[in-house]
Amino acid sequence: MSELLGKRAPDFSLPMVGGGRFRLADAYGHILVINFWSAECRWSRRADVVLVYRQLAWAPKGVQVVGIVSNVNEVDSDIVLEAQARHIKYPLLLDAGSTAADSFHATVTPQFFVLDP
Repeated sequence: MSELLGKRAPDFSLPMVGGGRFRLADAYGHILVINFWSAECRWSRRADVVLVYRQLAWAPKGVQVVGIVSNVNEVDSDIVLEAQARHIKYPLLLDAGSTAADSFHATVTPQFFVLDP
């Protein structure tokens, strides 16, 4: 069990693939699914088969999904190509310094965190 259970999630602000920024503080009050994501991980690819469809069902209910890319060896062009191939519609965030991954103690991909209001 995570030591984060029952506590306020660590705040972060990260650039989004394609431009813009995502601030966790802006999502407070909503249900948010955070997916620590990888362009090269086969398990992440398998998880997206389900998550892409779940996100379509959850969005009308106010549930947001974001992916956080923390792998330093994945370049932007590979991330964009893989996201397109997987038909990802949720925002992918670039965690170049792994600060978000470290604050959530995320160590593998995919690794999910569900934040409630």
